Amino acid sequence: MKIKYRYLTDIPIETVQRCMQDSFADYQLDMSYMTVEVMKHRNAICRNDPECSVGAFEGDKMIGFLNVGIDQIDGELVAFDGGTGVVKEYRGQGVAGKMFAKSVDSLKEKNIQKYILEVLQENTKAIRAYEKEGFKVLRNLKCYDIAIKNYTGITTKIPNVQIKAISVNELESNWHFIKYPVSWEHMLSGLMEVEKEISIFGAFENENCIGFIVYTPFMCWLTAIGINPMYLEKNKLIDLLIGHLFENINPVKPKVSVNNLTEKDPLNDILKSLGFDNVVDQYEMIAEI
Repeated sequence: MKIKYRYLTDIPIETVQRCMQDSFADYQLDMSYMTVEVMKHRNAICRNDPECSVGAFEGDKMIGFLNVGIDQIDGELVAFDGGTGVVKEYRGQGVAGKMFAKSVDSLKEKNIQKYILEVLQENTKAIRAYEKEGFKVLRNLKCYDIAIKNYTGITTKIPNVQIKAISVNELESNWHFIKYPVSWEHMLSGLMEVEKEISIFGAFENENCIGFIVYTPFMCWLTAIGINPMYLEKNKLIDLLIGHLFENINPVKPKVSVNNLTEKDPLNDILKSLGFDNVVDQYEMIAEI
């Protein structure tokens, strides 16, 4: 039976979620946590656009999917691969490439000329396929996780520093604390899409915000950490923020993750010193379309 390709404008998310679970059944990372509700959340944080997202179908069966997000970076509209999967028995037939090509048709109609994706560095087959499509490595990204019981921070109090919940608006006012550009799912615009579903804590010294931490319960992601560059005891403040967060959450997964830190970020060494494990590395790749 011939495989047909359709945009996801009228495809129920339940259908896409089932296809994703089938596609990732043999994936390196456990994706069983990706329920329909979690996928809805991830689609929101990725700024998913069904008009540019594509499904592959054999009859009524969905055998492949490509979720595509759209947002502005430096004033330019950019597309992002929010998830691509093909059911195992249909791989090697060019399904992913055909979904990508159909997506690009729609993106070009919206005058979008750049496309970003992330891929595990160990997935050499996928990397070669992306390179054939014109993608080039933009930067290396490092991913960490930790079971709360393995956290080795001291989490001692810092004199005159208080931690309290803050709003997305307060987060936006202090977003400049983050020195290195974050990856797609950690951008402020994505967090604003799910503001009712995230936890944000700010650290204050004499009523002045000196740092913040963002947690995404659906994904068990420690999504962002920002520290005022003028604050001298950055390591202690990061320890305090993470410790406070861990005291106030009950993750639905065994571990909490910190994903896609650029390798230049000093936070890499700080996290490792606090017991986080570098579980996988990814490439962020970009192409002109």
